[in-house]
Amino acid sequence: MIAFNRQLLENTFLVDSAEELYDAKFISKDQLKAAKEKFPALKTHNNLFIRIAFFLLGCFCYSSASGTVALVCSPLMDQYQIILFLLAALGIFATESLARHHYYAHGLDDSAILGMQICIVGAFGVTFESIPVALTIATVISALSAIRYLHTISVVICTGSIVGLIANLVIEYQVIPELYLTFVLFILAIGLFVVHRKLSKTEQARFYANPLRAMQLCSLLVGYFSVNYLVVRELAQDLMQIEVTEDKDIPLAFVFYFLTFAIPIAYLICSIKEKNRLMLWTGLFTLGFSIFTIRYYYHIMPPEWALLFGGILLSAVSLVLIRKLKHRETGITFEKDRMHPSQALSLAQTVIVNSHAIPNVPSKGPMEFGGGGFSGGGAGENY
Repeated sequence: MIAFNRQLLENTFLVDSAEELYDAKFISKDQLKAAKEKFPALKTHNNLFIRIAFFLLGCFCYSSASGTVALVCSPLMDQYQIILFLLAALGIFATESLARHHYYAHGLDDSAILGMQICIVGAFGVTFESIPVALTIATVISALSAIRYLHTISVVICTGSIVGLIANLVIEYQVIPELYLTFVLFILAIGLFVVHRKLSKTEQARFYANPLRAMQLCSLLVGYFSVNYLVVRELAQDLMQIEVTEDKDIPLAFVFYFLTFAIPIAYLICSIKEKNRLMLWTGLFTLGFSIFTIRYYYHIMPPEWALLFGGILLSAVSLVLIRKLKHRETGITFEKDRMHPSQALSLAQTVIVNSHAIPNVPSKGPMEFGGGGFSGGGAGENY
C-alpha cells in the first residue's frame, strides 16, 4: 500500500537518525557523510522553510497545469464537473509520479497531494451538491493519502472531515438530538486515541511515526474541546437557543466544568508517567485554555492583577521544579535532552580519552629488570 520503496524508506529514517546523532555530537562529520553514501535515501527536506518554498513552487506548477487543462477543455464549460474530475486525475498522476521518483516530505509532493484532495472533493461535492457527500469523500481520500504517502497533514484533514461530517449530520439532518453532539465527539476522540495506541504497536509503525503523532494530537484536542465549557455553552446558545442567566446555566454544566479542568490535568499526569512530550505540551495548552474559559465568564479580579499573580505563581513553581530536577540524570530532569551529552556521558568520554593518553607499558621486552643482563638493569638474581 505504501507508494515508496521500502528499502529507501528505511534508509531515510536511518539517515535522519544519523543526522540527529551528528547534531548531538555522537558521531563525526565524516561518519555522517559515510552513512549518507552507504544508505541512499528518498528525496526529502527536514528544513521547514525549504519545504514551504518547494510547496509554494508545487502549488504554482499545479495551478498552471490546471489552467492549461481548463483552457483546453473550455468547450466543456457547461459540464464543468468533467473538468474537475480531469483536474483530480491530474493530481493523482502528479502524486504517483513524484512518489515513483522518490519524493517524500519534500514540499512538491505536499502540493500535489493537497491539490489532488481539493479537486476530488470539489468534483464530488459539485456533482452531488451535498455537504455530507463531500465530507465523506474528504475523509476517505485523506485517509488513503495518509496511508499510501505517509502524509501527516492528511491525518489532520481526515480528522477535521470526520468532525465536520458528524456535526453536519446532527445539526442539519437531526440524526440525533443536538444535546448529544459533544458526547459523540468525545467518544470519537477516545476511539481515535485507542486506534492510535493499537497502530503504534504494529510492525509498520516506524514508517508512520509522524502521521501517528498527528493522530494522537488530533484525538487529544478533539477530546478536550468537545467537552470544554466555553465551546459547549456557545454551541448550546447558537444551536439550541438556550438562554444562560445568573440563575440558569446550560444542561449538565457541572460536568463540563469538571471536564474542562480534569482533562488537562489527566493529560499532564499521563505525559509525565509515559514520558510523552506531545501530550505534555497539549496538556499545558489545554490547561491555559481552561483558565481562559473561566476568565471569559467570571472576572474574579482585574486582568492586570491576574497576570501579576499568575506570573508569580509560575515563577515559584518553575524555581521549585528547577531545584528538584537540576541534578537528576534519569526520568524527568532539568538536564539537556537525551540526544545531548549528559554529565554521566561527559565523564565517560573524559575517562575514555584519558585512557587512550596513557602509554602502554610492555610486560616483556629486550631489557629485563632484576636480571642484571644489561647495564643499569639492577643487581643480579644471585647473591
